[in-house]
Amino acid sequence: MLHFVMHGLGEALANRGHRVEYLFSEAVPRRFPSKLGRLEYPIRAASELARRAFVNGRQLFALLHEPTGWPTALLSRRTGVRLLTMVHSCEHMAWVQAQKDEAAAGRRISLRTRIAWPMTELSQCWLSLKLAECIFCLSSEDRDFLMTKLGIRPDRVARIDNGLGPSFLGLPPPAPDRAPGVLFFGSWRLRKGTTYLLDALKLLAAQGFTFSLTIAGTGVPADRVRRELPHPWRERAVIVPHVPADELVALYARHAILVLPSTQEGIPLVLLEAMACGLYSIATSVGGIPDVLRNGIDGVLVPPRDPIALARAVADAVVSPARRVEVAQRGQARMQAYGWQRSAFQVEQALEQLGLGEDLHVP
Repeated sequence: MLHFVMHGLGEALANRGHRVEYLFSEAVPRRFPSKLGRLEYPIRAASELARRAFVNGRQLFALLHEPTGWPTALLSRRTGVRLLTMVHSCEHMAWVQAQKDEAAAGRRISLRTRIAWPMTELSQCWLSLKLAECIFCLSSEDRDFLMTKLGIRPDRVARIDNGLGPSFLGLPPPAPDRAPGVLFFGSWRLRKGTTYLLDALKLLAAQGFTFSLTIAGTGVPADRVRRELPHPWRERAVIVPHVPADELVALYARHAILVLPSTQEGIPLVLLEAMACGLYSIATSVGGIPDVLRNGIDGVLVPPRDPIALARAVADAVVSPARRVEVAQRGQARMQAYGWQRSAFQVEQALEQLGLGEDLHVP
């Protein structure tokens, strides 16, 4: 998913006249296992970026994921590579939320992880954030956290949007007679709100609801998910662990309602895609979701970790087809402005405000 996002933004910047290259982790050789690799990869990435700057004979802007950029910044004067840090979902905030999720599930993160993660991951994130010339984040929530909790100057933080590819733009509006099928699309993890989804489904089953349900993109075997579902969906739900990119539009078109009960997010592409396909979207008010979805206008926001509110919102959507279509149509119309060109323009605008705009343009 991260590759898809960066390719979408990169192609839009290239279309606006910038020279764009990609450096993904698969292209950087590593000698150490994954845990030590967290420390090794940023150093090797900085070395590769320095090599590219030397070969090209010009300075580069490197837009790097949050934990990766600190060696690039430290070597900037020598190499001419200037660091821009990308925050998809602030790692420091995600760490706080992960501990809350584990506590709500009656568990506690292991002592080993509580020591190792801040030392290896969060420390690198902190350095990258402090040293970057500009930080791009996807949510107002993350932007505020960076400024108030980590002390980042407001003029160095810019919020940008995720974007949609051409296949999601200009689609036909939702049909009024579309069956009220419900779609959950996300990895089967605590941060995606799976516990609260299951609790909400139990409440809905007790009220007699039997709508069709699809659980997609879980990344885990279907049998594992099915065992956790309440009746009647344990027998009837469609579970799709992986959805190919060329089947996404068709998947959304078979449903009328998206449920996104996450406890932490940036701007989830699933939300943008579902709205663009005309789904009535129910999502928690976390991360960048409230930056996109306007409660009661083009979707419905519910509090995180609240299965009662989630169940009520789903029930209202199922029994109110006219309202469902009206809201979904407004959401679809809003998404027509969310192509990747929008994100590329936001990047340019932020750098121009920092006085870096002229340097960004490469013939």
